[in-house]
Amino acid sequence: MYVNYGFVTERNRMARRTRQEALETRSRILDAAERVFHEKGVANGSLEEIAATWQLEKCFEPAMDRALAAERRARWHQAVERSRGWATS
Repeated sequence: MYVNYGFVTERNRMARRTRQEALETRSRILDAAERVFHEKGVANGSLEEIAATWQLEKCFEPAMDRALAAERRARWHQAVERSRGWATS
């Protein structure tokens, strides 16, 4: 099974806008590894735990107001309903 922990692999090339962003990401991953190894020891820490710790640091907070997002979502659903049946098989 393939699990994506956010690391750059052949199967998953995360786009980096700048070298600085890549260095910041590397630094955050190393910080996560340091925390896991400090808590569990180097022999007992795992890549999965490091990835989970790193993922916890990444939190998405929407910039758009909830009411505006709800309004736009409702308009999107209306547009989808209006477009049903346009495509022909």
